[in-house]
Amino acid sequence: MAGGVTFKLDSSKVEAEMKRQMKAMERMDDIIEDFCKDVTVSARLRVPVDTGKLKWSIRYVRHAGARFEISADAPYAGYVEYGTRKMRAQPYLRPAVNVHLPKLRARIKKELDG
Repeated sequence: MAGGVTFKLDSSKVEAEMKRQMKAMERMDDIIEDFCKDVTVSARLRVPVDTGKLKWSIRYVRHAGARFEISADAPYAGYVEYGTRKMRAQPYLRPAVNVHLPKLRARIKKELDG
């Protein structure tokens, strides 16, 4: 019986792809922060304004560990967004998220697909 059997594995393509994906993941924070900025601006444009307190309470915060939070912290923010039994809802935050979410998904997909 002549010769042996040899398997050669070249992981250089896998390593290159992993490096590309890691760079993409590093950019995710910036992409998500841009989304939060866009939603904040859009929500401020949509919110009904009386005194402006609710409008200027809409903000986003970047927490440690790549966590973001978009909120409106005026005491009556939820009543305006969701309504009450005596007042119709006047959504401003959810529509802003819904408008910008497809763009966020597209940017993430583009970044990960390279």
